[in-house]
Amino acid sequence: MRIWTRAYRPWIHGGDVHQPIICDVDVTGPYEAGSHQLFIARSPNGTVFIAEGETGAIVGGDLAEVTNDIVAAELVVIEKQMIWARSQVTKTAEVTREEFWKLLRAD
Repeated sequence: MRIWTRAYRPWIHGGDVHQPIICDVDVTGPYEAGSHQLFIARSPNGTVFIAEGETGAIVGGDLAEVTNDIVAAELVVIEKQMIWARSQVTKTAEVTREEFWKLLRAD
C-alpha cells in the first residue's frame, strides 16, 4: 500500500521544510473504523503506523485510539481532514522504503 506523511526535509525549496513523502510498504488490514478503513504498517524497528485507506495518510500509531477518534468525530471534521489529505497526497515526493523509515526515525 502507498502510505504518506509529512517529514522534515530541510534541503527543499519553497520555505516549508516539512514535505509530504510517500512510498509503498507492506500493511495488514483493513480494519473498520466507522465508514473508513485503516491499515497497519510496521517499520523496521517495530514502530506501528496507522494509515487511512482512501488516501494512505498516516493518521496515528494506535489502532484502537484512531478507531475511537474516527467513530467519535463529527462528520464535518472528518470531511475537512479528508479534503486536506487528498490535496497533500498530490504534493508528495516518492522516496524509497529505506529513506521513508529513516525520515520517520523508524528504521
